[in-house]
Formats: sequence, C-alpha cells, structure tokens
Amino acid sequence: MKLTILGSGASRSSLKRSSPAYLLESGRHNILIDAGPGCIKQLLKAKKTIFDLQAILFTHFHKDHYLELFVILTELYLQSKFPQSGECPKLKVKKLKIYGPRGLKKIIKPWVKDLPIEIKVVKNSGFTLFGLKIKTLTLKHVGEIIGYRIEEKNKVFVFTSDSKYCLNSVKLASQTDVLLHSVGLLAKLKSQDHHPLPKEAGQV
Repeated sequence: MKLTILGSGASRSSLKRSSPAYLLESGRHNILIDAGPGCIKQLLKAKKTIFDLQAILFTHFHKDHYLELFVILTELYLQSKFPQSGECPKLKVKKLKIYGPRGLKKIIKPWVKDLPIEIKVVKNSGFTLFGLKIKTLTLKHVGEIIGYRIEEKNKVFVFTSDSKYCLNSVKLASQTDVLLHSVGLLAKLKSQDHHPLPKEAGQV
C-alpha cells in the first residue's frame, strides 16, 4: 500500500492546505478516502485523475470531507454522456465503488441511474475490496462517523478521521503499522469539543 495525503486541513479555506482527502494505492487500484474541497487538484498533482479511481471510502458527511464528491460525479457524468467534449474522447467511465456511513444512499441517489456506481453503507462491518481486508467501526464525533482498518499482506493502515478518543479507535488501531489520526487545535478552543486533541491521539 502507498498513502498520499492530498489534504490535511479543515473546513476553513486555506492556501496552505486542502481539506481532508487521502489516496491509497494498492497495486493497480486507487482508493480515495474522503473527498474534501480541493482534492481533485491535489490528485492531479499526484499524477492521478478522477478516472483513475476505483473506489471512494467516506468517514462521515461534514462538508470538509465530502463536498468534492459532487464535482467528481459531475466529471464522470460529462465524460460518460459527452466524451467528445473532454480532453480524452475515447476514455470510458468505469464502475466506481463508494462506501460510507448512513446517509450515503440519499447523497448518491440522484446519480445512480446515470453512472456505473456501486454503493455500500457500512457501520460495524467487514468486507473485501480489491483483495484488501477492510474493517469499519463507528467512532465518536458529531453525527455518525466510521473509521477504517485496511489490511494487505500483513500490513495494516488505520484511519480514524475526526473521531474523539474512544475504545473503537483503540480497537481499530491495535497492532497497526500506520495510524492516521486527526488532531484539533488547542484545548482552550470550545470548537474542539468534538475534535480530537493531540493528547487524545497520543492515548490511542
């Protein structure tokens, strides 16, 4: 597995960093984890395009984690219906697998009839994706949020997103090779009540 951090910022716009988005490469497969604003441009910087993606994994549906999904789906739709108007008129749109917590079907529903999309709502789940063993658990944040534990050939990557400290974060992160854990700002800021502090990441 190869991990590229496309964005590590938050919901406020910034020239220094894009909103959360991560590219996980496994063999010839490209998986996007969250799709915050700016991720498409960051993909291009990483020498990838949205047409290279085979799957998207969402942790939760706060705007800084998923809004670029609509741009991605629009690009796929335009390429599917009007390929001659794009830069790659012979490019065929392939199936895109999209996973996420409750609310995913409502968000994707308008696009299902027009695009080759496969949707799966996950909670406390286990499934296989392109040979990767993936486990998901619900974590602690505002609204429903899930974390991902991804295993390939005895190597494990875990992403807990914006979760506060909780036992499920510890379960996911146990015996992992790489843990990607969000951290908020200073403890004195009230807005951090629902985001992990550095010490909580240390506890995990």
